[in-house]
Amino acid sequence: MTSHTRLPLNYFAIPFGLAGITGTWIVASTALGAPAAVAIILWIITAVAWLSMIGVYAWRGMRAEGSLLADLRHPILGPFGSLVPVVAILLGGSLAGVLPVAGRVLVAAGFIVIVILSAWKLAAWMTGAIDAHLFHPGYFLTILAGGLIGAIGLAQVGAHDLALVAFGIGIFFWAVLAAVVLTRLIAIETLPAPLVPTLAIFSVPPSVAGIAWFGINGDQIDVVQQILMGLMVFLLLSQVFLVPRYARVPFGVGYWSFTFSAAAPATYAIRWLWVTQPAGWEAWSWLMLGVVTVWIGWIAGRSVTLALTNHRTQVAEPQSS
Repeated sequence: MTSHTRLPLNYFAIPFGLAGITGTWIVASTALGAPAAVAIILWIITAVAWLSMIGVYAWRGMRAEGSLLADLRHPILGPFGSLVPVVAILLGGSLAGVLPVAGRVLVAAGFIVIVILSAWKLAAWMTGAIDAHLFHPGYFLTILAGGLIGAIGLAQVGAHDLALVAFGIGIFFWAVLAAVVLTRLIAIETLPAPLVPTLAIFSVPPSVAGIAWFGINGDQIDVVQQILMGLMVFLLLSQVFLVPRYARVPFGVGYWSFTFSAAAPATYAIRWLWVTQPAGWEAWSWLMLGVVTVWIGWIAGRSVTLALTNHRTQVAEPQSS
């Protein structure tokens, strides 16, 4: 009898990464005059990937043991479940400019789900339900991402007061979770190889917070933006020293942790340069757009190749037995 397994929740990092590069192209289409068609195509690809992952998860879930709650409680993969409503917020925020009602509905649905999910997870954390050895940077994808990305989507649909509340929640839990994760990394043990790519997530909050603050406060460089830009540059610098460690990690779905982690800083930097317009800002912006697009495109292409190879292997095994 064939055994069936559930789709691991970290596969939702795929539409999350695609949503990140979609956002980069949307900003570039405004700031640089980049082809808007590319942003539209990427949005469609992201939506299809998101819906496909949900469909595959539901289909395999009906045929496998376990439950959604058990998956969300998983100490390693559980946090990635938060990406389902987070991607909904990103898709809805982008859609709002074309179809306002549909965009608002998608943002509202995603935000409500991430609020409930985050509150449930916070209650679990307060009971000491997580082994400190299993805590990792992927936990940023819960309340922290929900708050800051929720603020981006809410600002895009005009709910600025609620966006400010979400921003405050995200900033607070950024401080809390950064302290907890860094303490775990320093004092307990290093991450196992499959989780090493999640270290890239550690550098993302300043850029996401900066994008959210642009949406809330308008296109102006104030003290908040200066602080966030400085933090982003510093945290990205620390990532440079981790590249040799990343290079030793075998390619797999974990590499999608590198996608949104690259797209969000590029999006924030391009918008910053567009607002300030220093000498050569357009050249630097195009360079960042090109590098990030090629990088995420390479990960996507490599993932497709790996999936096809695994499928051929699975098909060949029964025939050879």
